[in-house]
Amino acid sequence: MLESALADVPPTVDGRMLAQGHLSLGRGLRYLEEYLPAAEELLRLADTVAGWSEEDRGGVLTLLAAEAATALALAERWEAADTAYERALVAHAEAPNAPVITLMMREFARLTLQTRDSDGTDTALEHLARADAVLAVLPSGEQDCAVWYEQGENHYRRARVLADAGRFDEALPEAECAIAAHDEGGQRGELPRAEAVRIAALIEGNGLDRADEAIIRLTAASARCRQAGHPEAAHVLDTLRQDLRTR
Repeated sequence: MLESALADVPPTVDGRMLAQGHLSLGRGLRYLEEYLPAAEELLRLADTVAGWSEEDRGGVLTLLAAEAATALALAERWEAADTAYERALVAHAEAPNAPVITLMMREFARLTLQTRDSDGTDTALEHLARADAVLAVLPSGEQDCAVWYEQGENHYRRARVLADAGRFDEALPEAECAIAAHDEGGQRGELPRAEAVRIAALIEGNGLDRADEAIIRLTAASARCRQAGHPEAAHVLDTLRQDLRTR
């Protein structure tokens, strides 16, 4: 429907409204796992937006380049993905959009490890180091970025990368840093905190053979989730706790 509607758009339609339609189409294709067509749609739109005035394009070009890079990585077109990644960094330098850029970097870390196994560990960690560097230079009191969340997600992804590489002694402190960062988010941080606790318990119980400590961690986190009004998250933690108890 979107494709059909966009093909018949009259020339009088506002350019920004038309761009929103193409962005929705690109995202829709990505959700349907049609990653290469999604990337092509986003890259075409990025080329269009690049021709807008600096004021009009704002952080939109950064968003488009980052999403196109991720779509190309999902399609395993790594050379093109790396080119789009660098384009996103150039756009970010002109019109900063830290949440978009750090998400892209975390996705590259995840996908690098997923497609290259342990051989991609160092590259994945480099992406996460770059994500940390983006946050490190943000102005104090930045209003457009929930720094606690981005920091927590960087630590969370690093914990998973290290755990997948069997480096459990390094992974657990990263998971605990993720928990601490999401603590700073108050109620908004409860769900990502619960997920970080789950990963910490898996690392502790499975990777480090410290099931008793993992169970204690899960018990406290489950109670906290219920108190915060997140019974589904508590159930996930309880299920893992029961699994650890019966081993």
